[in-house]
Amino acid sequence: MKGLAVKLFFFLLVFCPLAFGSVEPWSMAVMEVSVFFALFLFLADALKNKKEIVSVPGFVPLLLFLLYILLQTIPLPAGLVKIISPAAFEIHHHSAVLSGSPPSFMPVSVNIKAGLTQFFSWSACAFFYILTVQLLKDKKILKQTIVLITVFGALLAFSSILQFYLTQDMALWFRHVPDNSMIVGPYICHNHFAGLMEMIFPVVLAFFFFYRPRIHTTSVFKGIIEIFSQEKANIHILIGGAALLIVSSVFVSLSRGGMLSLTLSLVFFTCLLFKRKISRGNTILIIAVVLLTGVSVSWFGWDQIFQRFEKLKNAHGIIHDSRLDFWKDSKNIIVDFPVTGSGFGTFIDVYPSYQTIRGDILVDHAHNDYIELLSEGGLIGFSLVALFIYLLFLKTYRMFITRKEAYCVYIYMGAVTGVVSILIHSFTDFNLQIPANRLWFFFTAGLAVSAANTGLRIDSRPTRLKVSTSPGVKKTAIACISVMLTGAIAFNFSNCWGDSIFTILRSLLQAMKPRLKPLKQSVKYQVMLQNSILFVEHITTHLPVPINF
Repeated sequence: MKGLAVKLFFFLLVFCPLAFGSVEPWSMAVMEVSVFFALFLFLADALKNKKEIVSVPGFVPLLLFLLYILLQTIPLPAGLVKIISPAAFEIHHHSAVLSGSPPSFMPVSVNIKAGLTQFFSWSACAFFYILTVQLLKDKKILKQTIVLITVFGALLAFSSILQFYLTQDMALWFRHVPDNSMIVGPYICHNHFAGLMEMIFPVVLAFFFFYRPRIHTTSVFKGIIEIFSQEKANIHILIGGAALLIVSSVFVSLSRGGMLSLTLSLVFFTCLLFKRKISRGNTILIIAVVLLTGVSVSWFGWDQIFQRFEKLKNAHGIIHDSRLDFWKDSKNIIVDFPVTGSGFGTFIDVYPSYQTIRGDILVDHAHNDYIELLSEGGLIGFSLVALFIYLLFLKTYRMFITRKEAYCVYIYMGAVTGVVSILIHSFTDFNLQIPANRLWFFFTAGLAVSAANTGLRIDSRPTRLKVSTSPGVKKTAIACISVMLTGAIAFNFSNCWGDSIFTILRSLLQAMKPRLKPLKQSVKYQVMLQNSILFVEHITTHLPVPINF
């Protein structure tokens, strides 16, 4: 059973990004069900064979965070909701008045379905973090995972660079996407591709540093000969080539946030190198990496990168970006929903009421993960996430500064740098709202935990994390995972079914469009169309929704 869990683990790392970021109902269903099933298999194997499981840093705040997302969707007494979230009470109250009598119970979230969708998505990613820590305490699986990351990152980067220059509207070479998309690889948005790559690059870079050949001579000529005579030299060059492809793909994607985040994370990586004082030769290697990156990007052309940053200036030469307007408007959402937020996944529902810049643009995210977290989760959700990240860094860094095995030291530096990079990028984008990138964020966090605690030497402990062999703990965990697996299957089946019906209806409406054209300007027609969509959503998801008349 553990073997199948490992295969599902590797499968998810590759599948989720390639499934166009796993943003569609079918790919989200595969991701969530596979994660829960893989963890179920691992725990069942641990119970059957009396194997140990390990504690996970930040488990308590992470569990409370998931329970909090679920709690937002549970109907509470209307009087209680009025106290803890007056804005949510007003929305539910006015909506209920339009369709009937005011309800005596209402949820904190303004959209129950969106909240449940986010609950299963965040749960799958959080459980993947737990699964990563459990599996990678095995040094063999840890090393296999690093090889997989290197190969996958290099192949995806190479394919994406070719695709970027040879196609204009194709994702993964075969799927047409909207004209206003900036496609790179499997991602419709170039920023999200950069987000994935900036998590992969530091790990591959750390792998590259580990395989650095050691030179014992001062002569340059003799040093070169010595390098190529070592067994590690060929592997070192291959890994270096992979790292160069990955970092080049970020610059080719023209993601400003990706380029800045990657540069700052490289500075962080360098600081960790100096902190451990591993080798003076690493300083030269860092400089070489920067120079080679510059040469590689020059081959593709710096002009388009400079032009990309020039677009930050408006007609008056002042730096301005539409994100600033989104953030300014989102501030008012945070003011109205300060404690509990409007509910996870509801930004797209709430933002139009606060939008000051009118137009045809549909703003579904704040383009800042921290602002969106405060908007949807309030101070409670934000505090729980902040506590999890704090405990993650604190507990892993304490182990990092005491580790002796070079492999674990380097991989930890790469993994924690990947986490830092995506956290920096989150100030200007919404990478953590993309299921595939969110899963990779939790995987990278789990990799950092494993690298900081997994023992590689024969005479060392397998892991420095606290272990448990209690059958009761395993049975409780299996029971919880079984409930989550069942719930995920039922919810995603309903969601995919509803999505298929919407697709059919959309096709029918497109076919009827010429006949409906005279009615388009009719207010009655617009209300009828809106209520029809809400009704279909109701019967396909079995969730209560307000109907306007």
